Amino acid sequence: MTWPPRTGLIMSKIIIGKRPFQTKQAAQQAVRAVLWRYQPGDIVQNDDAAFLLDLLRLHPHAQQKLGAGVHSFQVEAQGRSRGFWLTRLDGSRTDFSYRACLAPPTREAQALAGLRWAVRPQVETFRESAFEKTATLTCPVSGETLAPGNSHVDHDPPFRNLVDAFLQDIGRELGSLLVLPTLDGETITELVEPDVIEAWQRFHAWHASLRIVSAKANLRRPRHE
Repeated sequence: MTWPPRTGLIMSKIIIGKRPFQTKQAAQQAVRAVLWRYQPGDIVQNDDAAFLLDLLRLHPHAQQKLGAGVHSFQVEAQGRSRGFWLTRLDGSRTDFSYRACLAPPTREAQALAGLRWAVRPQVETFRESAFEKTATLTCPVSGETLAPGNSHVDHDPPFRNLVDAFLQDIGRELGSLLVLPTLDGETITELVEPDVIEAWQRFHAWHASLRIVSAKANLRRPRHE
């Protein structure tokens, strides 16, 4: 075997360029260190940019993302968080998910993202309504005082439980739900079938139990969804 190995996944290690990481978590920490080293709108510099180029080559749609070649990487605001974008040599731009580079999303994960996007208006309406009634709320998990900037909307019971009940109701498997291809600059995943979208939105509106929780408390919760 040649050394150093090419950028890629080898056994349990993750190799980004010439940098080996023993676990996916260690690789994520290195990437997030780059992400939070810059402010939204900043251009990623020098070794960090080279690291991101190696990372991008792991993306399941690397050739599409690379296009004419990379001129520069940027950090941009994405809602309440931030993410990586790139500018190509021809001036076109697109975003890319570092999580997709480290673990390409399964069909089930894509379907879950599409289901979340389909009910996002309901979730945002719930958030706005909650804070219209009072300036601050108390997190039912941590007891923290909440404001719009430090809070998430949480499903309780969990979102995945609701999805499983919906799938049973319509007689479908999660992986059978189709999503649209993601185009340059898009950060959303949309379901394809209008009848499924409409049925899911009705089901969610009727059955979902939502609450406002601390962003920190929500992110610490075990993920089974």
